[in-house]
Amino acid sequence: MVFSKRLIVLVAFFVVCANAEAVDFPVGVLDLTVVQAESVAMNSIKSQADKLRQKYQEEVANLEDQLRNDYADLAKSSHFNKSNTPNSEDKLEKKYKDLYAITRSLKHQWETSVGDANKKFHKRVTEVVKKIAESKGLVMVVNKDALVFSKKEIDITKEVVVTLNKEMPYIAVVPVAAVAE
Repeated sequence: MVFSKRLIVLVAFFVVCANAEAVDFPVGVLDLTVVQAESVAMNSIKSQADKLRQKYQEEVANLEDQLRNDYADLAKSSHFNKSNTPNSEDKLEKKYKDLYAITRSLKHQWETSVGDANKKFHKRVTEVVKKIAESKGLVMVVNKDALVFSKKEIDITKEVVVTLNKEMPYIAVVPVAAVAE
């Protein structure tokens, strides 16, 4: 039932689009993949995201190294002094759990920071597309991925990229603060 309704809507859409010139239904096409690839702002987000990921990975690696060293120290000391072993093992277990929590927190911080920047980017893309569509009198702009065929004349991708790069060449990836668990 749901499939047949979707099929009817899809067929109706293509019938309207096929007759768009006859009924004055101007449609634009946008290749969002190209917009993302050629946008200076999106490339700045990717670069900052990589640097932030690397920073967080180094932080976790340092904590892991410290934990490995503490385990090695425990192994050496427990060999000579069996009385400190239970207390030391509890401390190391706590450090391990803390490391796990820190890793999860850093991952969440990274995802949130990059996600916020991506939302800003996509919001701005929508605003630019709307502005261009209105200036051209377009009734609708369709993502190129949803189409089998479209004429090059109705593709507004290059215009969107040029406008985006001019109006928004950079979006900051702002690291979010850690959330207490």
